[in-house]
Amino acid sequence: YLEILEPKPQQKNQPKKPMIRGYKEGMEHFTRMEYAQAVDCFENGTAYGGSSECLLMLGKCYEQGLGVSRDLCLAKDYYKVALRHFEAWNGDDCDEIKFLKGKLEEWSHVDDLTKRIYM
Repeated sequence: YLEILEPKPQQKNQPKKPMIRGYKEGMEHFTRMEYAQAVDCFENGTAYGGSSECLLMLGKCYEQGLGVSRDLCLAKDYYKVALRHFEAWNGDDCDEIKFLKGKLEEWSHVDDLTKRIYM
């Protein structure tokens, strides 16, 4: 599923409203602690080629188990794809990139830990 969310070059007249609407509505639900509805909105935002912000928020939801079952491996995958999106659109210098790089460095052990737990 996450492979289809790889960043793609911006095309002229590419509609952005679905991604923005998904993120904005998702954040409204998130701030009201309506996490399942927030996750639905964030997922909707990623359906149109991937919104960096939606991917980041999905990572946070899976990391903390907000509106979904807690899944650190899936959270890490969302963070990885979000990082690639932020880097593609913003270069190297934004707070989200710093957060994601720090989180992924901190979680370098997650895959190995999960494999040991489920084997």
